[in-house]
Amino acid sequence: MDDAGAAAAEAEIEKATKANASGEEVDDAIRIPLEALVGAPERIDRLAVFIVEHWEK
Repeated sequence: MDDAGAAAAEAEIEKATKANASGEEVDDAIRIPLEALVGAPERIDRLAVFIVEHWEK
């Protein structure tokens, strides 16, 4: 994910958080892009490297 993709995801999360906090209904469509970001192979690879490096320290 590039910086633009991260910024767009953060904006969507912020929007959903504000809507939820004010009692508005949050659009279910946000779940699919976020699940795709969370489960992206690049992210999983980076997370695995981070965990191994942290564990080895």
